[in-house]
Amino acid sequence: MITLAIINVLGEKESIPKMFSRFLVKKPLFLYICESALKSKNIDDVYIFTEDENIAHIAEIKKINVIKKSDIIKKDFQNIDDLIVKIFDSIEIIENKKYDNLIILQPNCPLIKPETIDKIIEDFITSDFDTAISVKIREGLGPKFWKKDEKGFGIKISEYIDELKHTTTEYRERDGIFITKKDNINLKRRKFGDKVKLIELSFPESLEIKNHIDWWIAEKFLQRKRILIRVDGYNKIGLGHIFRMLSIANQLIDHNLIFVSEKKYNLGIRLIKEFNYDLETFTTHQEFEEIINNFKPNIVLNDILDTDLEYIKFLKNSNIFVVNFEDLGEGSKKSDVVINALYKRNNFLENHYWGKDYYILREEFYLIGQKKVEKKVKNILITYGGTDPNNYTKRVLDVIKDLNLKDIRVVAILGLGYKNPEKLKEYLKKLNFTVIVKQHINHISKFMYKADIAFTAAGRSVYELASIGIPTIVLVENKRGLMHTFASKENGIIKLGLGYEIFNEEIRDVLIKLIEDYELRKRCNQLMLKNNLRIGVNNVISLIFSQYEKFERGQKK
Repeated sequence: MITLAIINVLGEKESIPKMFSRFLVKKPLFLYICESALKSKNIDDVYIFTEDENIAHIAEIKKINVIKKSDIIKKDFQNIDDLIVKIFDSIEIIENKKYDNLIILQPNCPLIKPETIDKIIEDFITSDFDTAISVKIREGLGPKFWKKDEKGFGIKISEYIDELKHTTTEYRERDGIFITKKDNINLKRRKFGDKVKLIELSFPESLEIKNHIDWWIAEKFLQRKRILIRVDGYNKIGLGHIFRMLSIANQLIDHNLIFVSEKKYNLGIRLIKEFNYDLETFTTHQEFEEIINNFKPNIVLNDILDTDLEYIKFLKNSNIFVVNFEDLGEGSKKSDVVINALYKRNNFLENHYWGKDYYILREEFYLIGQKKVEKKVKNILITYGGTDPNNYTKRVLDVIKDLNLKDIRVVAILGLGYKNPEKLKEYLKKLNFTVIVKQHINHISKFMYKADIAFTAAGRSVYELASIGIPTIVLVENKRGLMHTFASKENGIIKLGLGYEIFNEEIRDVLIKLIEDYELRKRCNQLMLKNNLRIGVNNVISLIFSQYEKFERGQKK
C-alpha cells in the first residue's frame, strides 16, 4: 500500500501573523508536522502545498517536496475537494506512481508524533474504513445549566440535566489528520466514502494552534524535558537534600519529573510522598537501570553526595545530561555540571560552580521579611536539621540550663529523623525553664523569624537564618561541615567548629556575649543581610538549562 502525505500550508491564521513560517521554539511551525511525516515508516512521499514563497524556500532548504498553488491552478477553487483531486493527480504525474491512500496533515498541529501517524495508517490499512478523520468531542454545557430571565438574572434549570442523559455524544472535525483511500478522492458527492472512522487524538497531540494561547502551550510542551531527580534522605545525611530537590522541582513544573530514591531510606521517601511527586524506589543497581531505561530522562539531577566514576559513566553512556549537587567524589569529574553552595574544592574544575549564588532557598523564606534586631533577647531557637545525629539539641539545652536565663523563650525544632524524641521530653521535665518542642514542622521560617539568636549546624539552615538576618551560632556536625565556606564571620555567622570538640564553656561564653552585646548582634544581622540569597534557585535553573543546550548541540553534531 503506497501512501502520499500532503501538508496543506495554504493561507495564514489572522490571529498570529505569518504563523506557519514563524519560529516555534527552534524552527518554523510548519516543519514540525513535516518532520513527523518524513519520519513515518508508513508514508512513502511527503509534499507541501503552498502559495507562500518563504515557506517554499524553507522547505527546499530542508529538501522537502513542494507543489505550489500557482503551478497547478490558475484560479481559486470554490470546492476544496476539487482542489485535493487536482493536487493528488499532479503529484502522481510528478512521481510517476499510483498511490493507494492519501493522508492530509495540518501544519498548525506540531505535536503529532510519527508513531501516532504510523499507528493510524496501520489501523486504517487493516480496516474496512473508507476514511479516518481526527475529531474532538463537541463541548456542551456542564452538569449545571442556567438561563437568563427578563432582567438578566441567572435561573438554574435542573430538569434539563435529565434530558441530556439520553443524548448521543457529538463530535466536530478538527485539524490534525485526514486519511482516505484513493477511490474516495474522485467521488464528486464527498471525499469521505461511506465508512468513516473518528480519531480522538490525546492531548497534547490534539493541540491545534489557532491563537497566541495555543502557541504558548505548544512552546511549553516542545521545551519540556524528562528530568529524573535521584535523591536520598536518612539519619546520617539528613533531609536537606530532599528539601533542596523539592524546591527545584517546584520551579520545574513545566517539565516531566520523577523522583528516585533507594528503597531502604524510608525517611526521605516519606517526605517526598508528602509533596505528591511521582516517585520510584529501587534496591539493586539493575532495578535503577530499569527505571532509567523506562523513563528515558534527558537530565538527571543527583543529590546523593559523593558519586563514583562507574555510576556517572553509566548515565553518560545513556546520553544523559548529568548534574550533581555537593559532590566531592570522583564521579564529579565526569559530570556535566556540579553545583555546590556549601563547600569549596581546592582544585578548580571547569564544570564546577561554587558558593552562595547557587544556594536554593525554600519558597517559604521568600515571604518572610528581614529581621530587625531588638535590644533585648527574648527568643532562642535550636534547630539541627532533619536528624541531629550528635544530639546537639540536648547539648545546647544543657548550656542554657546552667545560665539561669530569665524571660527568654527557648524553642527546639526537631526534624523528622530525630532519634528518641520521647527521651528528650523526659529530660525537659528536669529543666528550670520552659522549652517549646516542635517536630517536623512545615513552616520553620516563622519560628526562625521570631528568634533573636539561633543555634544550628553547618548546613542549609545557616543560609535560611542568614536570609532573615538571625545572629547564629554554628556547631559543626562532621568534618565535611568544616568546609562550609558561607558559615563564617565575614557573613555574620559564628562558627565554633566541630561540636564534639567544643567544651560547653565555650558555647556558654559565646551565647552570653551575643545576649549582652546588642551591637554585635546588629553587626551579625547586617553582614547576613548583605547577601541576596533569594536568587539562587533562578541561578541554578538557568545554569542547568544553559549548559544543557550546549550539551544538546554537541549531541547533534
